[in-house]
Amino acid sequence: MSFDIITQECQCYLTDKTCQLCRSDEFACGNDKCIQKRYICNGVDNCGDGSDEADCNKICKNDEILCVKDKTCLKPNLICDGKIDCGDESDEKDCFKVIPLCKKGTFECLNEKCIPNNQVCDGKSDCGDWSDEENCLGERFW
Repeated sequence: MSFDIITQECQCYLTDKTCQLCRSDEFACGNDKCIQKRYICNGVDNCGDGSDEADCNKICKNDEILCVKDKTCLKPNLICDGKIDCGDESDEKDCFKVIPLCKKGTFECLNEKCIPNNQVCDGKSDCGDWSDEENCLGERFW
């Protein structure tokens, strides 16, 4: 085995049976390129030949999602649940966070108006669009 200073690559010879192209923290691409293991199955062709993205769906079961860095599998209900389950926090990145428009103790109408909770299902359209009277048990007033 030798190291080519110009290409910055390790070169192995067919007679060298112990030759390893990549370090233990690296992935050996199909084209003999080495990449960090954290780049495997990240949705980007880091190898240039697609080998780091091949068979990624076979790592986890059909209903599971792969953590990018530590390659553990998570159930979908653990994604964007506010708790970090992946070592690299990838299960909580890029999550759409719903910020309520109305304060606690109020109801948000479909037209984004806020009314007190005690005005919901009272038979009056306090929202102006009757959304405060929808899904009420009992009789409808409109």
